[in-house]
Amino acid sequence: MRTIAPEIFSDEFFGTLALAERVLWMGLLLICADDQGRLLDNSAMLRNHVFPFDDNNEISREMVEAGLCKFAHQGKIIRYSVSSNGSGKKLIQISNWWRYQKSASWMAASKFPPPEGWIDRCRYHTGGNQIVETNWKLPGGFLPSVLPSILPTPLPSREVEVKSRVEVDKESRVESIGKEVTDDDRVLTLTGIFKLIGIPQNYRNMIISIPSITREDVLAELTRNYSKKGSGKGKVREPGKITGMNLARCELPSAEWYDEKLWMTHLPPTLRAKLGIAVQSDEVDSDNQSLVAIRTNEVKAKVDAFLEGRS
Repeated sequence: MRTIAPEIFSDEFFGTLALAERVLWMGLLLICADDQGRLLDNSAMLRNHVFPFDDNNEISREMVEAGLCKFAHQGKIIRYSVSSNGSGKKLIQISNWWRYQKSASWMAASKFPPPEGWIDRCRYHTGGNQIVETNWKLPGGFLPSVLPSILPTPLPSREVEVKSRVEVDKESRVESIGKEVTDDDRVLTLTGIFKLIGIPQNYRNMIISIPSITREDVLAELTRNYSKKGSGKGKVREPGKITGMNLARCELPSAEWYDEKLWMTHLPPTLRAKLGIAVQSDEVDSDNQSLVAIRTNEVKAKVDAFLEGRS
């Protein structure tokens, strides 16, 4: 049985929605999503399921699509595509599905593949009244991609640790000084960076919906992951993907990774050029001063040798 917690009516996100959008949101949770919180991304079909008695002039497909866009922008759903028989199938994953269904006792597997990095939780009966459990003791949802798809034991909750890191890092990192950046500027900047470094689309939407995440946060976390790039144990094979996954979970790097000198050290030169990361002027001056000193010593040595030869 699907449930909606009574707290939804005092939820800040729910309170910002128009009346039709509130009905749509509850419809996704109660009748449209399967037991894993997934459904087809088809606004016309969803309109017919959630608003079967409403005239198209009152509740149109375009209105439903606008509602879905708002949900995605707020990080409440993930819209993604998978290949099926040579064609792309558009799907929706409700991001906090297991928070809404925490009292569930039985959940069937989904017929739709999950978004990248998502862990399903299944518990259902099979023939002979056998009970099958898959990840049932885990929290489910977006977990680190290095974990196997089926885990025998639950992982400890990292909620307290993540909150602690975010609070400490926000207090300790140096804020950029400059002109005020508008939300549109921020979205354009982050979108451009995401494309360059290879952050998957599902993580992009979640990160953009977190207004506190900045360009510096992305580059600092990217640098941290590039510092561990490799294929062995404890290494990061895809720094861009892991960067997106961590930021989508509000996991920020420690303050040291906001040092641009580390960006210059660990990020590949071609990527730095595309991201517009240049050597700091004080570093250039220092290099120039060193070069001048070397040249001066060379000239002095030649002059001394010349004078010695004349004497």
